[in-house]
Amino acid sequence: MEEPFPPANTPDLVARAEALARRWHAGRVDRLGAPYIDHPAAVAGLLAAGGAPPAWQAAAWLHDVLEHSDATAADLAAAGVADEVVRLVEVLTRRPGEDYLDFIGRVCAEPAAVRVKIADALHNLDPARDFGPSADQRARYHRALVMLFQALPAST
Repeated sequence: MEEPFPPANTPDLVARAEALARRWHAGRVDRLGAPYIDHPAAVAGLLAAGGAPPAWQAAAWLHDVLEHSDATAADLAAAGVADEVVRLVEVLTRRPGEDYLDFIGRVCAEPAAVRVKIADALHNLDPARDFGPSADQRARYHRALVMLFQALPAST
């Protein structure tokens, strides 16, 4: 039996996002056959380890939901996801037909999304999960990381 969405009054933003991501990614596997949820969990974990705000961690859990499930931004909102998190997830979602580097350029305009996307790209490039991206794909991922790091504010 499918579990219902967590109640709308769930106080923990990150736990709520995790529960929803687990629901929407249930049964999916990655290219290596591992549960797909391991990827958003790792991305959220990278952000948590770096002390990222809860909204960024929640967006990390949900960053692939709109692109890889039937869920919509309206579904996220209806499930009680905070507006800030829904907005970040929308920015982190590549639109149909959108060129990858154009997508990255769009992400670069949103500082919080930049941090989530850096964690996502780093996990995607982890040699332990190397699913055999072509040299062109790997070069594109590296170019994306350069763009994302360049979008970070200069430290003082």
